[in-house]
Amino acid sequence: MSARPRRASTRPGPRRGRAPGVAQAKESQRIVRDRFDAGLAPVNDLLRSAMAVLEADSHQTAAAIDVLISAALLDRARGR
Repeated sequence: MSARPRRASTRPGPRRGRAPGVAQAKESQRIVRDRFDAGLAPVNDLLRSAMAVLEADSHQTAAAIDVLISAALLDRARGR
């Protein structure tokens, strides 16, 4: 019985620090806040940008947790 060939992963390796999505959301929030302070953006835009930062941070945290869980499951499968 031949083993199935492994598919090459297209995902980037683990990153250190903040993910680009979080940094991008924070920069967008800063721009929207500046526009809001100048009276050029409605409060809805300000709230949406704050929500985008929270979502990006939440996704980053969930991904980090997934990595830890996967590593623990792999260790358990290997008998460690």
